[in-house]
Amino acid sequence: MTSAISFGVISAPPGTPRPQQVVTAMAQRLGTGLFLRNQLVEPGGYRYRSVEGPLDVRDVMKACHAAQFAYRDTRLWVGSNEQRVVDAVAKAAAMRIPGYELSPWVWTRPTEEAIGYAPAGSWWPADLDGVERIADLEDLAARWTTARVVIVTPAALPELPELLARPRLYVIVEPELAVDTIKRSNSHRPPIDSVLVWPEAAQWLREELLI
Repeated sequence: MTSAISFGVISAPPGTPRPQQVVTAMAQRLGTGLFLRNQLVEPGGYRYRSVEGPLDVRDVMKACHAAQFAYRDTRLWVGSNEQRVVDAVAKAAAMRIPGYELSPWVWTRPTEEAIGYAPAGSWWPADLDGVERIADLEDLAARWTTARVVIVTPAALPELPELLARPRLYVIVEPELAVDTIKRSNSHRPPIDSVLVWPEAAQWLREELLI
């Protein structure tokens, strides 16, 4: 709440008499809302007290991210005033990281685009261009987090559970195995984004993932 005030996320409207008291009351109300979402404490006793001294934006961001994670499934969190304030404080803190204002307004695409994994000797589509196929599980694990897209085959699924969840993970499959693969992928860990039936998905894959 101190960060919310310091960063201007919550403030009294211009011309408000005794703005500090108004802002403190807002911080008290919002802080109480966050406090009550923690079901491990007694629902009461919270009192907003300003944090003295300079704010470390890294600590602020970590606190916001912890709150976002802890409260994500609590009742009426999505769209609440508490969520909006926490999200806004996290964004404001990120913009205050030393050097942020000097960073260029550009985005550099990762150098590693798309990789595909299928165990040695197993099926892999012969005409899948733009995807580097690898057949070594250790190589896959080493490049798991750096690749922009990862495509695997059904034969590879049993070898993936030890790997962490990541975005843009797809299974490419022949039509006769599509139904069984879809059923398996629904509860697979790490989670699968989608099952792509080959060659029907070829055009979509090239247009949506590999450009």
